[in-house]
Amino acid sequence: MSLSPIFCVQDRSGTAAQLTLAEVPAHPVVVHDTGIYSGFDYRGVQIDLDFTVGQVLTDTDFGITTITPTGAPGNVMQSGWPKEGVITWLTGDNATSPNTSDVSAMSPANAYATVDFFLQYHASRGNPVPASPTDTIMQAIVNATDFIDQRYRFKGIKLFQFLTDNPIFDPSIAFIDPWIASLGFLGGGPGSDFVGLFTPSFTAQHTEWPRQGVVDYNGDSVYGVPLVVQRATCEAAIRVLNGTQLQPDYDPTVVTSGGVLSSYTNEIGPIRETKTYDTKLGLGFFPSIPQVDRMLRSAGLLLAGGGRSVVL
Repeated sequence: MSLSPIFCVQDRSGTAAQLTLAEVPAHPVVVHDTGIYSGFDYRGVQIDLDFTVGQVLTDTDFGITTITPTGAPGNVMQSGWPKEGVITWLTGDNATSPNTSDVSAMSPANAYATVDFFLQYHASRGNPVPASPTDTIMQAIVNATDFIDQRYRFKGIKLFQFLTDNPIFDPSIAFIDPWIASLGFLGGGPGSDFVGLFTPSFTAQHTEWPRQGVVDYNGDSVYGVPLVVQRATCEAAIRVLNGTQLQPDYDPTVVTSGGVLSSYTNEIGPIRETKTYDTKLGLGFFPSIPQVDRMLRSAGLLLAGGGRSVVL
């Protein structure tokens, strides 16, 4: 059984995902095609999602960004999107009869940079990129995205995907912890404009970016996937192409010794051998990429310690 590759680049909305069609459509899917993706969620409730094609991977795999149809009762979390269903094409060549396609799978976004962005980034800096097929570069970017998400802890929280349809509420810049609303500080009775405005925070976004409640080193609010995060992903990805394991399994010798050897002393007369192990890294650890560290730190995106913000 041959499985489709997953390479879907995250965007500002936090709702980017890849759809896989059951068969090749009558006409090629192209960027900016639109349609309605319909299916049933885990509760058996039918969901209809308006979407726009953002990227095309193969004849049957493409990335979309979707919003809830106007008038629907609240946005639909990505975890509630149909895992399979039917597309009714609204624009593009596939909008002509027959204008439907069966979807066999839905996969959330898993990358921070496109292949073109990766190549342009390194070409601009004169960094030699190992000759690699496009699929290999995609895999490197996905591995780099995983590394960025797992290696660093960022300010703010993931972007909400379960909010009201109230057009005055922008989840990129305003949110509030639900316990405050429950105390009666916000909200209103029946007919109030604030009914459903502040809702419990919940996100099914798989990547750490986009985030909300983030202010960078310059004091600017951060929207979408920051350029510096995309660039850091490119830096990590080229190291993958050059053979670096971003998340290597621990070496059995490290386990046996109890840590990473940090110092070794060998004296003669009388003979004495001492070894000191650095156990701070534990049994599994990330390689050090100082350039990525500096990029993210200087941008003011990293968080030290825990906590949660309330931004109004």
